[in-house]
Amino acid sequence: MKVMVLLITSVFLSANVWAKGSSGSSGRYSVDIVGEFNQTSTKTTATGTNAVTYESNTGSGSGAGVLANVRLVEHFSISLGVLYTSRKMSYKAANTTTVTYNLTSYEVPVYFLGHFGQYFAAGLVGTYYSAIGDLTYDTVNPTSNGQSVTYANANIPKSDTAFGAVVQATIPVGIWHVTLIGNYLLGITNMDTTATGALSTTRKINSTNGYVGFGRTF
Repeated sequence: MKVMVLLITSVFLSANVWAKGSSGSSGRYSVDIVGEFNQTSTKTTATGTNAVTYESNTGSGSGAGVLANVRLVEHFSISLGVLYTSRKMSYKAANTTTVTYNLTSYEVPVYFLGHFGQYFAAGLVGTYYSAIGDLTYDTVNPTSNGQSVTYANANIPKSDTAFGAVVQATIPVGIWHVTLIGNYLLGITNMDTTATGALSTTRKINSTNGYVGFGRTF
């Protein structure tokens, strides 16, 4: 909780510093409280004997946090955020057992946005995440729920980065606004990389994310 408060405070202070360092129309900045919905997919690539490559959709997750945006010039802005998120990452083991990991983390996204008119923007996003605590996981065939495992034993890094594309729409509501954001992140984490004899398996996690924010431009 202390980390979350510190990160949120950093976002507000960064927005204020950026805005004060700008002038005219480029000095505007906004702060939004956002809610997140995410859907992950796990791509497994194997090389060697009996190699199989497949991608399977997994369960959805959610999150919440704060996002600050600074308009640096007329058609370009940068957003910095901090989110507390939960994700479900799933894969099918060689013996047909389906394993679903439940991951909670702090995520720090940075958006580089080009603006098209007053209401629409698109650009690139980079995200850093740092996991919280240990993992819990569920299995199907056989069924077992709520088991605990460390990230090291699950071959999942506790922190990682991801990159992707983002689109954004801003809807004015008086002095406030509603912000709608969608992004797709490639390789949010290397879920597992193992080598057994002639068979090498790598699992990558990609994520589709949607955000609804409510905030104000200053």
